[in-house]
Amino acid sequence: MKQFLPVVLGLVLAASACTSQAGPDEHVYWVNSLKVPCVGVAPTHCLLVYKGEILDPAEWKILQKKQDKRLVLNDIWVLEKLKGKTINRGSDNDQLKRPQLEIHVGEMKYTGTDGCNNIFGGIIELNEKTLRFGMGAGTRTMCQDMEVPDEFNRTLPEVSSYEVKDLKLHLLDADGNELMQFQKID
Repeated sequence: MKQFLPVVLGLVLAASACTSQAGPDEHVYWVNSLKVPCVGVAPTHCLLVYKGEILDPAEWKILQKKQDKRLVLNDIWVLEKLKGKTINRGSDNDQLKRPQLEIHVGEMKYTGTDGCNNIFGGIIELNEKTLRFGMGAGTRTMCQDMEVPDEFNRTLPEVSSYEVKDLKLHLLDADGNELMQFQKID
């Protein structure tokens, strides 16, 4: 019973917040969590906003009902192949690990490791087929074998599209050639 009290209290607060009347100098804004492309100082992603006391369902138009295929990327992926070569690196206790990418679709960013250093950066373009990574940054530890980390970091900016099949993420270049293959691990 005690665990339901916060839920009930939250619902009461939410209902009272949605039903309050705005005063003469107050305005009610409805914000949809869906981000859409827009242009301000530069191209970016914006929230849909509706100004009005009562949200008219006709104001929120559903253009299409379909699953956002980009969300399949929103996960942790471990590298299996880099430019056709299978990547076999050490165990969890070893300094040399397989590179990993954690893709955050909603925030248009990625984090992970290149097999030696932590990496992070932005995603500059993403749709159902296209994936382009922006400039990345990372720690600069010198590991014993830097061949895989260096090749991974050189290859990431070459990615221009992707395919997901059987829990495997294939990152492709502009000509459709596979650059990297990842396995979903989360």
